Amino acid sequence: MPNMASPAAVGSDVMDPVRALQHALYRAAKADPKRRFHALRDKVHRRDVMWRAWVAVRRNNGAPGIDKTTLEAVEEYGVARLLDELVDDLKGGRWRPLPARRVLIPKPGSSEKRPLSIPTAIRCVGSGWRCCSSSVGAGTRCSYAPAVSVAR
Repeated sequence: MPNMASPAAVGSDVMDPVRALQHALYRAAKADPKRRFHALRDKVHRRDVMWRAWVAVRRNNGAPGIDKTTLEAVEEYGVARLLDELVDDLKGGRWRPLPARRVLIPKPGSSEKRPLSIPTAIRCVGSGWRCCSSSVGAGTRCSYAPAVSVAR
């Protein structure tokens, strides 16, 4: 019988390691609300976590950021190749995120506009952050909980 670390995995024969990591971090945070996680970097660099982050970014189907790189261009370059290079740069301390692209979008029910930040796809994956779904704002807001929120 497999050791199911997550209630979401109950009824499944395959244990999802990223979901198990999320659940372990969730349990630790709930058990001690004052706990600070200082060593998540090695978990964010895991290939399965990076792949999950890419899947979330791809599913979002957002607009290109300031670098004008489309998701299709990333796929043409090679997702596995990009993730490998990204992990190497993250581990080596060489990766620096590009600034977000700022655009003005109309406010619902008004003629006014509000600013919207659009991060690059690489920034969302590289940071280990989960960009929210398009229903929250065209994939422009990121949740700043590394590894924990990658695949919610």
